[in-house]
Amino acid sequence: VSRLYPVYDTHLAPLKAKHQYWFGVLLVVRGVVYITGLIPFTEVTLFITAIIMTVLLFYTLLVRPYKDKKVFLLECLSFLNLTRVF
Repeated sequence: VSRLYPVYDTHLAPLKAKHQYWFGVLLVVRGVVYITGLIPFTEVTLFITAIIMTVLLFYTLLVRPYKDKKVFLLECLSFLNLTRVF
């Protein structure tokens, strides 16, 4: 367990204490988005991906789970990148 502590701390350090669940949510959602990216490109997969990432982006804008604004901006830009619109 002590060997995994640096990895655990690295992922949870930028998050506020009450929003430490956010890392797990992002891991699951990104996995779903990347799996839908493996499906041949259609309008349906683009629509599903865009809806998921837009909801996640708006939730992030409302909750602001990060301590630092730079990390928050980087996360929002990565959501825009995953929508394939940016």
